[in-house]
Amino acid sequence: MKLAHTSLILFILAALFLSACGGGAQPTPTTADTTPLTEVTPTVGTAATPTPAPTNTPTPAPTATPTPAPTATPTSEPTATPTPEPTLAPSACNNPYLPVAVGREWVYRMSGPVGTNEFTRSIATLTENGFTDRDTFDVGTVREGEWRCEDGDLIALSPGSQAAVSVPDMRFTFTVESNEGVTLPADLAPGKTWSQRMVYSGRQTVGDLTMDTRNDLTIQCRAIGEEPVTVPAGAFTAMRVECTHAMKVTVQEFTVSIESTGVVWYAKGVGMVKSLDESAEGSTEIVLVATRP
Repeated sequence: MKLAHTSLILFILAALFLSACGGGAQPTPTTADTTPLTEVTPTVGTAATPTPAPTNTPTPAPTATPTPAPTATPTSEPTATPTPEPTLAPSACNNPYLPVAVGREWVYRMSGPVGTNEFTRSIATLTENGFTDRDTFDVGTVREGEWRCEDGDLIALSPGSQAAVSVPDMRFTFTVESNEGVTLPADLAPGKTWSQRMVYSGRQTVGDLTMDTRNDLTIQCRAIGEEPVTVPAGAFTAMRVECTHAMKVTVQEFTVSIESTGVVWYAKGVGMVKSLDESAEGSTEIVLVATRP
């Protein structure tokens, strides 16, 4: 049972991750008139008045009008291609405390009983009334979750993508039996309360051992108020949300009840900046390291 108990703890940690841009032509010269002069022979006995020879007036060459050189069009400087903005969420998913946009990423550092590691959370896909998020851990774990949106309220639909969560040497495959409530409401006014209950069952494989499991998880939360929070990503004014988690896990014929308390800080326009969970197994802290873009 020790192996099964250890795997359950790791699964709970994975499940909580849910609530979790050219020159012109030259002129041609004209030749002057070269007609020869005419000689007049005088008449005998008559004093002939010589007819003066006509003055050959050369035809002036027309003044050539040069073709103006074309004005060169300056070459414009190349315009840098801007980084594409994230694809914003439709109105149904427009939550002030979680900017749902494809292309947006959050880098978190998690410290707890299983050690310290970093993971990147991203919005993988976006539809008119829902989205998929993804956590990629530096140890090789990948978690994906499906969400539904209702007027800004965000609801986690399953413990993982296609009802599956994969970690090294461990696999959980589940079917959601029932899902009620809200994971993150659009309105986080101080004093607001909400809850979510999810029941899911399936198979859990640890190494060569496969077990049938059923999980009944209830989360109850309350918004407390805004307070300053400093994490590696910077200083924020964030809404403090306190939650309690109650999970009843049945593995084969054994049932284990696990309870924990948690605090999550959400900053408007940023998302979750910090979370802290306390249970009998120890405390787990997640802090925001960076956001992209």
